[in-house]
Amino acid sequence: METLKIRGLQDKEFEEHMDSYRRGDNLTLEQKRVIDSSDTWAVSLIEDLDKRELVVPVGDAFFYMDLGHSNEVQQKWFQKEKELLEWTLGRPPTTKELLADAFLHHNPERFRLAYTLNFPYKMCFNKPKYYANRSDVDVFLAEAEIVHPSRYPYFMQIWYNTDIVQTRANGNGRKN
Repeated sequence: METLKIRGLQDKEFEEHMDSYRRGDNLTLEQKRVIDSSDTWAVSLIEDLDKRELVVPVGDAFFYMDLGHSNEVQQKWFQKEKELLEWTLGRPPTTKELLADAFLHHNPERFRLAYTLNFPYKMCFNKPKYYANRSDVDVFLAEAEIVHPSRYPYFMQIWYNTDIVQTRANGNGRKN
């Protein structure tokens, strides 16, 4: 495993910290029942952001390039959220309870982060929000690269997408 030098953390401590994300040590039993094992690392990273109250600012730093695809994936993701709430309540939740839970737990931003981790090639930076929260976003993406088994080049891919979208928006990328 690759190690990084982080002030205050020895290499071994850092490796254990990253392994804890892979195992989902910070997730509840209910979360682990509902989450696919292949997504444990992503949800664990997002859960850590939530504990530091960074889900909204980091999540808002991204936007979707393919709304059709993101909506399709989002429906499946929110079904899992519904199942999690059902486990917690012991019965199917009402629409009001689903909305309250989504608001309380920042589910739209959580989804955007999960989508970013799984489909970085379909995401762009929301530049003003990115620059406002740059250090937190960069740390999130750097941790994702270390924890994720395929180690996407997250930042490079998303920045490349952002440049393409910006070029098209400025009219420089039009095909005749």
